[in-house]
Amino acid sequence: MLYTPSTVSEDLAVHLADTLHRTFELVNNHSETELSSASYLGPLSHKRIFNWNSNAPNAVIECAHELVRKTASLQPQAPAIDSWDAQMTYAELDSLSNHLATVLVELGIKAEVIVPLCFEKSAWYVVALLAVLKAGGAFVPLDPTHPSSRLREIVSQVDAPIILTTAKHHDLFDDFSVKTMIVNEDTVGTITSGDGCLTPVTVTPENLAYVIFTSGSTGKPKGTMIQHQSFCSGSLRQGEAANMGPHSRIFQFASYSFDVSILEILTGLIFGACICIPNEQLGRADFVQSMNDFRVNWAFLTPSVLKVLTPDQLPLLKTLVLGGEAMSESDMMTWAGRLQLMNGYGPSECSVAATANTQLNPQSSPRNIGRAIGGVCWIVDPQNHNVLLPVGATGELIIQGPILGRSTRNYAASSGVRSHKRERYYRTGDLVRYNADGTIHFIGRADGQVKIRGQRVELGEIEYNIERDENIHQALTLLPSQGPFKKQLLAVVSFKGFDLPVEEGRLTLVPEDRRPKIMAVVTRIANTISAALPIYMVPALWVPVNAIPLLPSGKLDRKKVRRWVETLDDATYEQIANVGSKASGRGPSTPAEFELRRIWASVLNRPEEQISMERSFQSLGGDSISAMQVIAQCRDAKLSLAVKDLIQCPTIAELAPRVRPLDEDAEPMEDDIERHPMLRARFQRDESGRWMQYIPLDRSNSHLYQELEVPDLEAIEPYTAPNQSGFDLQRGPLMRAIIFKLPNGDRYVGLTVHHMVIDTVSWRILLQDMQQGLSTGTITSHRSDSFALWCRKLKEHADEKWTPEYVLPFSIPAPLYDYWQMEESMNLFVTETIQEFSLDTKTTARLMGNCNHQYQTKPLDIFLSAIFHAFSATFTDRPVPAVFIYSHGRDEFGGDLDVSNTIGWFTSSTPVVINPSGDIVDDLQAVRDARASVPGNGVPYWATRWLTDDGHAAFEHHSPFELSMNYLGQYQQLERDDSVLRYVDVKKPKATGSGSGLLRTALVETQAIVIGDSLQIKFVYNTRMARQKQLLDWQ
Repeated sequence: MLYTPSTVSEDLAVHLADTLHRTFELVNNHSETELSSASYLGPLSHKRIFNWNSNAPNAVIECAHELVRKTASLQPQAPAIDSWDAQMTYAELDSLSNHLATVLVELGIKAEVIVPLCFEKSAWYVVALLAVLKAGGAFVPLDPTHPSSRLREIVSQVDAPIILTTAKHHDLFDDFSVKTMIVNEDTVGTITSGDGCLTPVTVTPENLAYVIFTSGSTGKPKGTMIQHQSFCSGSLRQGEAANMGPHSRIFQFASYSFDVSILEILTGLIFGACICIPNEQLGRADFVQSMNDFRVNWAFLTPSVLKVLTPDQLPLLKTLVLGGEAMSESDMMTWAGRLQLMNGYGPSECSVAATANTQLNPQSSPRNIGRAIGGVCWIVDPQNHNVLLPVGATGELIIQGPILGRSTRNYAASSGVRSHKRERYYRTGDLVRYNADGTIHFIGRADGQVKIRGQRVELGEIEYNIERDENIHQALTLLPSQGPFKKQLLAVVSFKGFDLPVEEGRLTLVPEDRRPKIMAVVTRIANTISAALPIYMVPALWVPVNAIPLLPSGKLDRKKVRRWVETLDDATYEQIANVGSKASGRGPSTPAEFELRRIWASVLNRPEEQISMERSFQSLGGDSISAMQVIAQCRDAKLSLAVKDLIQCPTIAELAPRVRPLDEDAEPMEDDIERHPMLRARFQRDESGRWMQYIPLDRSNSHLYQELEVPDLEAIEPYTAPNQSGFDLQRGPLMRAIIFKLPNGDRYVGLTVHHMVIDTVSWRILLQDMQQGLSTGTITSHRSDSFALWCRKLKEHADEKWTPEYVLPFSIPAPLYDYWQMEESMNLFVTETIQEFSLDTKTTARLMGNCNHQYQTKPLDIFLSAIFHAFSATFTDRPVPAVFIYSHGRDEFGGDLDVSNTIGWFTSSTPVVINPSGDIVDDLQAVRDARASVPGNGVPYWATRWLTDDGHAAFEHHSPFELSMNYLGQYQQLERDDSVLRYVDVKKPKATGSGSGLLRTALVETQAIVIGDSLQIKFVYNTRMARQKQLLDWQ
């Protein structure tokens, strides 16, 4: 056999020779065999194929939730969920899902009962999913954006007794005659049954775990049923192949109705990963920022999404899995050399993934889908599935193994899983071929199934819904692979009752004089099917023809229609593109229309004059990815618009009235509310009177924003006191902002945040974010670990690692309240008085710098030694008390956390005491050494004191304080010349209202802060204390 090495590899040539040898053998020795049943599998191909499939994996006889529980028992305090609306450790997730599962069991959920879940992106979806499994039931995800009729059909097919949903989507099911239950922090948090342990329920690995609905050729959605053992058999091998583990921070990007979301969530939890769940709008509109904020290092994306990303935008991403549709060579060249790139392939009937290629490099073929995982793959004759094909031959992919779901149930056109000679297999309908190394090369679909936006779609379902219209004679949908309609879903339709000329075997557009009436029919049909199908299944373009040619069998000649569509000229394309749009080709008439036309032209790469105000975004070639680019460019142009607006109002004429200018002052505050959950915090008191803190899902009442016009700066003062009073800890908001607009154009912002959710470092973070948002339009600072996670880690260390002797290596004297005659008096804010003074810039500079060099001290050491020295000299009839110093509380304590950019009240307080010698230098060194002896800058002390029983007992006499010191540092970020925000000295109100009746933490407090290169000192004490003259002398 002769061959050209540059065209055919040696290995492939050997297999071709093997196949030819087998063919000649058939001709010579089996001439009576029918061609349709003849096997061309030569001995070499036979040996290799059976070797590749010789190690068929065994089933994993486990339940999915049990595997998650085992992981939780191994790492209870590891982060399980980091979501925009909540953070949970594995222990917390396990406990919360147990509580909800207990309620579901009481409601009758058990094995083989299917529970629909309809959620926006949320941590509580994961809690609900696990709870259903733990109760013994199976879950089916619903997409709340799908039409009500489709949701109703799914709920009806699974015979659901209850729907778990959220307050946002509860109304979708008002007329479904099915009970609904809202799942969120409030509802799950009120479940108090048991101790977080679940009473055992009867569920086996053979029971159903979940159902995924996809498009069905009969016009109804098709349900795929996956058992626990099927999912686990795939999950354990998929997670291992995809490099999942406790180190993984997985970006939960897939829609819940897409089975990849189950891989992201359930498989991720089984492998101990942290599931990162973005806000639904942020996740779609700006997922680059979202991925970086969450420090994502593992993601599953579709190639379409990948086209708008670059590796430089995602420096933390280490593992990228592509799937849902075919990759391109540019994907390989761009990404394969920068991270671990792999692709995955698998119908939903095969427990998410059936093959994977984990060794992609820039030279790899984008069509190589790798080897089987969790099962085995066979390539057979599409016309005879009993005939195996040789290596290199194109055939249909058949999947076999424990990953297969159930065969059928009562669902419409259910799973394609079949049984043959006691072996179960799945006919994928995909055309593939074996490569010489045993990997599989993907060719395409063998039937009418396509992938749109990563979703598998049966074109027959779209056609079924179109043909239900009384005016439609024939309908054919396709996704052209080339030509002017490339990769755009379009419908070719013929009509009844229009007396159209028909030329047999020819395809012609309807006459121009009939198009206005045709346009009305097309518009009505598009609106009708939009109410029955997801938006991605509604054709973007409609091709009205006189008739669709038929094959001799009477079936539509799909190949002929496809060839015609893919070879149309531009003029015909423009005629078709305008069908379904209003006849008017008018240009823009308002500023919003002009700006939208400019942006559409930029994103869709079209001249502006080609974009009519009445042409739909889809008909111009727009899709969900380009829609996100439109939203991004609108933000750059200071216009407010959401993706849902673009979907609901597809033309510029309809969209322009929804466009609003971005409020450049309010937007950074909205972004801060989104980025920092503690700014949304609320507080509730339980039955025992203990206050509990939580983060609500609803952000609508997270801050109060006002704009006021005032004549001058002095007019601001009357508004400051009301802005600082009347906070409602239970209902919020705990953040307020007033923008004061002066006639000369100057603007001043008055910000007030309740101290329960913010500290001085947090103020710097908040102001820096606002500074950046106002300057650049975006906030790009990194997202650090949550305050809730920090609290949990602190409690864990206090319980397990710290003792009172370790956290405070010296004793302190008890406070002498009777010395001040305050043992019977309340130390309230209303009775405080403040003495203030400042130091010049030269002295300040020395205190902040040179004065510390000789003795290796810090400014705080100097302040404290001055306090001790002066107190000893002034109050000679008593010992010096301890001074409790406040610190930012963010010091590393072994929790391996990053809270450098986290807003919350981290402040800690630690006692320092010395025996003054009378020598200021000796006292300075004594203070330095005492502070250095306290581990972790006092954080372990503060945590042990308040979070452990031993700490309560050992440090009981440490409260209340006599003296405290609060050094607030320097606010340099607002002192630069280029700063958008700068401090303004406005007279502040004296404490009034409810705040004035609060207890102060110390009798005497010294505060220090550097503002404008000058050290500002406040000396605050109670006016009812004895020895007032000595207090002033001490100051």
